Amino acid sequence: MEMGLSNSANKRVKRRQGGGRLPAHPDLESQLFEWFRAERMERRIINYRRLREKAQELRDELGLPDEFKCSDHWIFKFCRRHRICSR
Repeated sequence: MEMGLSNSANKRVKRRQGGGRLPAHPDLESQLFEWFRAERMERRIINYRRLREKAQELRDELGLPDEFKCSDHWIFKFCRRHRICSR
């Protein structure tokens, strides 16, 4: 009986594409990513500080609450969601 339990415990369940939590502010994320792509096309250097500054600027333009701080954790997750790596 223990043998059957260990076999089922070792099987991995694949996650569905796009099945995770949705972004809290999709408009901000899409505009920030478009800005990022435009900057990279111009071969400008983008670091976390510049991403945060632009995200805060977009937050103010979109009228999002000031509680949205664009924290280090949010920037890291944004980069991960959009497959952005630092070079």
